[in-house]
Amino acid sequence: MQGLFSRGEVDELLAEATSLVENWPESRSGIVREPESKTVRSIFRLHKSSNVYKRLFAGERLPARAKQLIGTDPYIHQSRINYKPAMNGK
Repeated sequence: MQGLFSRGEVDELLAEATSLVENWPESRSGIVREPESKTVRSIFRLHKSSNVYKRLFAGERLPARAKQLIGTDPYIHQSRINYKPAMNGK
């Protein structure tokens, strides 16, 4: 969906993704790391742990596009960032 977000918005989302990795409290669940290297593979529950992503999901643009695709009002079942490419890692 080209043009859904401005370059500035994409930059903000990417900066937040980096910030989450750097500042994630060890005591909080929701982060998955590679066993050997501790490299972050995924972070879950973005809609609960990040104000930036919470705003993204609560806004009108993303849910409206999702509704176009599925034909009904969307809801958040799971939100996550996958930092590692598929088939690369454990």
